Amino acid sequence: MRLVVLWSIAMVLTLAAVMATAPSAVRARAHAVMQSARVAQVDGLVQRISARRTTSPAWAARDSGASLPERLATAVAAAGLPANVLVSVSPGAEEQLSAEPPLRRQKATVLLGGLTLPQLAKVLDQWRTAEPAWVVSAIEIAPEKAESKSKAEPGTDLPLRATLAIERVARGEQP
Repeated sequence: MRLVVLWSIAMVLTLAAVMATAPSAVRARAHAVMQSARVAQVDGLVQRISARRTTSPAWAARDSGASLPERLATAVAAAGLPANVLVSVSPGAEEQLSAEPPLRRQKATVLLGGLTLPQLAKVLDQWRTAEPAWVVSAIEIAPEKAESKSKAEPGTDLPLRATLAIERVARGEQP
């Protein structure tokens, strides 16, 4: 009988110990389920990112065949400005960014002169619409030289000189 009482006390103490840890075990289980769902969500995002790295948007693959100065001249003309607004275009060398996926970057400096701020905005809007692959990464705006200022009428916009740094990242091997 004494053995039965000892075994009963041992079982009650064991049961009490198990019951004392049950709430934390339930919380741990709920946390594990939540983290498993989060891992599944992150895995889905990783798969989407991987899929997008292997594809590129249509505009990145599109190449009109026209040179960069011709494309800029088209944007200036579409903005309703004379061709002499486009003073110069200095394309930079292409550089290879990565081998897999094959990405290359091209930079250029564009100088626009004799235009007002609203006209510059029109040119930039036309450029963004016509060439979404090319991004304007920097703009430096300065007033035209002093002789041009004397020609401006009071109350009108002063002519400006704008230097644009543009660049694009495209998929493909470097030529």
